[in-house]
Amino acid sequence: MKKIKAAANNAFSSIPPIRSARRECRDVAIKLKKKTLRMKFKSRKDIFFRVFIYGFCVFFIGIIFVRIFFEGKYEFIWTDILLLLVTGLLLWLFFGTEYEITQSELKYKSGPFHGKIELEQIREIIKGKTMWSGMKPATAKNGLIIKYGKYDEIYISPITNDTFVRKILELNNDIKITVN
Repeated sequence: MKKIKAAANNAFSSIPPIRSARRECRDVAIKLKKKTLRMKFKSRKDIFFRVFIYGFCVFFIGIIFVRIFFEGKYEFIWTDILLLLVTGLLLWLFFGTEYEITQSELKYKSGPFHGKIELEQIREIIKGKTMWSGMKPATAKNGLIIKYGKYDEIYISPITNDTFVRKILELNNDIKITVN
């Protein structure tokens, strides 16, 4: 009986266990992910946007401090919660705006607002112009207006417009570039 078990163990010892096969598949998937292009760009922040964000945050927090220290009996009310939430949202928009280019799409995030655009759908990029209405996950003027789909457009402001456009053109050179 011991000889039969030993022979069976020897026969099956050359077959790799299922766990190591899964591990090999995972390692290959990780290597493939590393080879894909993923470039992240922070948003440029101009002085107007900085003054606007910091000004409102200081104003809102100042209102709460005045109520705490200069009123006799302080009670935390819903207005204070609302002011703190708006301040948090403004700071999230300010510090959480970024763009990412992958092999097939442009992803954007600006605080709670995010989305993605297929690179094949991008028709035109207008450099150096500011869009005053519409979707604007940006924190500066003189950025890029990206026209995609049939009538859609979005305004972004990467730190360097030229580098961003160059990287997009490497992936899709059919895009029309307009300098304004």
